Amino acid sequence: MTEAERFALALERTAAAGTQSIGTQSERTLHRAVKYFLDPDEEHHELPAEGFIADVLDPEAGRIFEIQTRDFGRLRDKLAAFLPKYEVTVVYPVLRRRYLCWIDPETGELESRRKSPRTGSLTDILPELSALRAFLGDPRLSFLVILLDGEEYRLRDGWSRDGKRGSHGLGKTPFEFVAAVPVTRETLLRELAPRLPEAPFTRAELGKALRIGVKGGMKLGFAQSALEALGLIRRVGKRGNSILFELTKEEEPT
Repeated sequence: MTEAERFALALERTAAAGTQSIGTQSERTLHRAVKYFLDPDEEHHELPAEGFIADVLDPEAGRIFEIQTRDFGRLRDKLAAFLPKYEVTVVYPVLRRRYLCWIDPETGELESRRKSPRTGSLTDILPELSALRAFLGDPRLSFLVILLDGEEYRLRDGWSRDGKRGSHGLGKTPFEFVAAVPVTRETLLRELAPRLPEAPFTRAELGKALRIGVKGGMKLGFAQSALEALGLIRRVGKRGNSILFELTKEEEPT
């Protein structure tokens, strides 16, 4: 069975469980579908381990999967408890292609659905990794990005005239599997290298390669911090007031 077929079955089981609905259930739909994809055995789901609840735990294999859609900082206490005894994979679902679905804040009805020009990729995980810098060198910890196509639901309750800017997200619902990509030096370099200039590059050029706009200064700072912690970029000088970086394609001794 292919990974795409496995994910399709996971979506069928999620729908049968009755979690596929608009609103707060959407994020639960994504989470549950990924759980079924990682391990279809429900007896391995939501199990106690070291004083916490693991999303997926295979006791025989000694492996835990933790699914996190945002705010990796929430995982620090769990990882500190899990890693001495388990192999842990943090799984990050990313919508490669998304359709924005706007919900009327008064009626709760779907108003519109359109394809977003924004696309997701493996490097979307980088700003999140910064929160786990203290764990990145642990050989028992790994990361997996699951690329999906799906819908993102948003409540049209923002501060702009059309209610879209500053609006609240209601979750994401996947409908098609794209790929499951391990986060390694090789996969990140393969993604980054074609987007960056060969010569030393500035922080702004790094942001362009990561598709982080000029308003995403904090997000770019987190991504830069993660890349430095992973040993994938290093500072090589300055150009005026701009710090210059280069890719480190060979892993350096620690």
